[in-house]
Amino acid sequence: MKDPRVEKLARVMINYSLKVRKGQYLMITGAPVAGPLIVECYREALKAGANVETNITLPGLEEIFYTESSLAQRQWVSQVTKHRTRRLDASCFICGSVNTRSLTNCDPKKMAEVAKARQPM
Repeated sequence: MKDPRVEKLARVMINYSLKVRKGQYLMITGAPVAGPLIVECYREALKAGANVETNITLPGLEEIFYTESSLAQRQWVSQVTKHRTRRLDASCFICGSVNTRSLTNCDPKKMAEVAKARQPM
């Protein structure tokens, strides 16, 4: 059963906040816990006529990345990501986690390295 509050939030996000229009390229990114909102945003974007892609991240991957990656891996940005970012008309990142402390033990310096590498986008 759909939650009308989630439907309303999706309408506001897509039609008011992002002002998605026909023919625009939209990327919706989020975690499985945000699934209901991702689904409704996807629906609203399609109704608005947008071309929509989704990217669903799995829990735990970010923590593994920050604890196991090398400096070179943290500074690397995918060519696909760079290309997609340049072509996007709008992007919607819906944060959510079942474990809000999952990155507590990750080195903040490593997180800053990743943010710095992605800043030009």
